[in-house]
This record gives sequence, structure tokens and C-alpha cells, in this order.
Amino acid sequence: MLTPDGFTEPDLKILGLNAEGIFVMQPWLDSENFRKKVEAKFYKTVSPSLLAFMGLGYDSIKLLSDLLKASRAKAFNAYNEEFFSQEIKKGLPGFAFEGAFGRVEILPSRKTSRKMSILKVEGGKFKLVKSF
Repeated sequence: MLTPDGFTEPDLKILGLNAEGIFVMQPWLDSENFRKKVEAKFYKTVSPSLLAFMGLGYDSIKLLSDLLKASRAKAFNAYNEEFFSQEIKKGLPGFAFEGAFGRVEILPSRKTSRKMSILKVEGGKFKLVKSF
């Protein structure tokens, strides 16, 4: 069975042995540096799937923040909402930033260069099968 993202450790607990062998396609973040920062600020321990979702949230805010800074610089600090909106739209393709997942670029298709992963449930835990 293959599931889309959103399948997390609590789901593994609910399914128990029935979860064995399930494949999941979702982000996988294996960054000890990001894990330490998150655990120091919010939690005692963070599960792998929660860390990935937190990384996605971090990267979303980082992308928006960096795009707003770039747009504001072009507007010479003049507040014009429509201008900022258009500058963000124009600036999105090809825009790159450093985030929790490393360097992420927004491709001309407006998709990201961030890798997607296939995980498999083995021994009640997620194991990385492949990233692409």
C-alpha cells in the first residue's frame, strides 16, 4: 500500500502491526542541526515525520520572508501592496534560499527543487527507501 504525505508516527501506533510494509511518499528531513534547534526550542524529542513537517513550515516562512525582503528593496521602501504582489509573482521562478531542507530553488514551473522521499514502515518506524 502507498499513502500520500500526512502519515505520521501516531498513525503507526494506531495501526500497530498492520502498518508494516506500508509505503509513504512524503518529505524526509535528516538534519541533526535542525533537529537540535527544534528540540531545544519546542520539544524534548521530535519524531522524524514531525521534523519534516516543521521543516516545511520553516521553509515556507523563510521563502516568503526572503521574497518580501527582495520585493521591498525593489520598491525603495514605498508601501504599495499591488506592486509587492506583482514583484513576488515575478520573482518566484528562479528564486533560491537556504532552508531546513538545504538550498531550495523555485523552478520556472513554480515547483521546488526540494526532494520528495519514499518511506517504508519497518519495525514500527519509518525507513527511507529513496529520495528523488
